[in-house]
Amino acid sequence: MTDINTEKYISDIKKLVQETEKNIETIKGMLKTLESEAKKDLYRDVEGILGVFDGSAITTESGQTHEVPANYAAKSRLVFGDTLKLIEENGKQVFKLIEKVERKKIEGILTKKEGKWYILSDAGSYKISDSAADFNKAQLNDEAVALIPANDSSAPYAALDLIKKKKQEQSAPDVVQKTVEKPVEKPVEKPAPFKKPASRPASPKTIAPKPFKRPSQPNPAQPNPPKSQEKPRRPENVSKPKEFVEDIIGLDEGKKGELKLQPSTSKALDDDDLR
Repeated sequence: MTDINTEKYISDIKKLVQETEKNIETIKGMLKTLESEAKKDLYRDVEGILGVFDGSAITTESGQTHEVPANYAAKSRLVFGDTLKLIEENGKQVFKLIEKVERKKIEGILTKKEGKWYILSDAGSYKISDSAADFNKAQLNDEAVALIPANDSSAPYAALDLIKKKKQEQSAPDVVQKTVEKPVEKPVEKPAPFKKPASRPASPKTIAPKPFKRPSQPNPAQPNPPKSQEKPRRPENVSKPKEFVEDIIGLDEGKKGELKLQPSTSKALDDDDLR
């Protein structure tokens, strides 16, 4: 499979995924509508007080009014003209939406009049739920989307759908770019005045005793090392000078009392003669 074919298959799969997601959302919407219609049919047969919503309460055919909880109206996005029924369920009185009027979306700017929230749009000015505005953390001049009856643009009330964006957040980066931060100057701290320490009485001086010195003792004489008992050996093979000794001649028998020296041949003495 070439790279071109691979890219084409990937593109086709992405398109299928997008179409499938759209179909799923459509199916979810249809299912929600069917469930709502089923509940309406269920509550139509239940005994209760039926009335039309005017933005804060329902008004019955006989002219009676019943206040609708603000949280429920904001969460359900009730629109002016919706039909509600007040019934008793599990020992409590609750409102159930029986029929919705056709809706139309408008865009506008949020503002306040006498402490109440309003949305200003091209179609007109409409009051919105204070609970819905507080829950969405609305601020002045926020851009918002609201719901009004499609066939009655003169209705005084609109259901807040969502806050689209805030102008203050958009303009904030421009302001930050223009402003230049100035260094904060810290106040110079003055040094604390110098205080002289309180004078204390002089403490008496203590005389330290002189250290006792012991007389030095002579070191005991160390004995001389013993002399070696070995006799010196005669060096071997030492050549000695030859000595010449004259022979002593005995006395002449003819002449008593006289010595007669006779020359004799001298011979050298060797080492054996000297031993």
